[in-house]
Amino acid sequence: MSSRRLGVLALAAAAVGFCAGCPDTEGSYDAFIDRYNVLNPTTTSTGSGGGCNDVPAAGEVDGQFFFALSAFLNPQKPVVFDSTLTTTAGANGLEYSLDLQPLAASDRTTPVGSIIHVGPLPVAADGTFDSALPELTVPGAANPITVGSDIVATITLHGELCGTADFICGPVTGNTTKPLPLNLASNPGSNFTMERVTTPGTYPEPPQINCAGALANPL
Repeated sequence: MSSRRLGVLALAAAAVGFCAGCPDTEGSYDAFIDRYNVLNPTTTSTGSGGGCNDVPAAGEVDGQFFFALSAFLNPQKPVVFDSTLTTTAGANGLEYSLDLQPLAASDRTTPVGSIIHVGPLPVAADGTFDSALPELTVPGAANPITVGSDIVATITLHGELCGTADFICGPVTGNTTKPLPLNLASNPGSNFTMERVTTPGTYPEPPQINCAGALANPL
């Protein structure tokens, strides 16, 4: 049974316990589950779990995504990018590439600096990936924590590419060397998310910053 399902059952049990002796306990439970699912929807997502059976074909999930990278130092202030995902059939299976356009930390909308090209990167047969990116340099205007200071980092993305891939997420490991040295895997860890953009130029606000659906600080 999934941890999400166990959590729902525990909350439901608590809710029913507060209503001992009330009529229609089963109906109350069902109503609770309905309310829980509205407030906590199951997102069609790609996380860093154990793989999947519905790995997309090359080109099937290509498109524009809003990419957020949240460092453990201040996860509610992510570095964000307008990204384009492209998938191709490589010699050993599915591969993906990203074009990452940094966005200003001040509004999470305005492009700053140059597009960063990444890939092609391999995807395993079960959809999982551990993608070591080349050294990235992000302009200071896109730095939400120490604004004005360029970020230089070498990172690895850990995730899955499955299903419709409307939401891709997972942990980030690696290190930054500027504006200060950080091990991104330090507790409680760093994460990335990619949310599909259905209307060009219209980004999620505030964006999700991890697989659990936590949100960034609003602007």
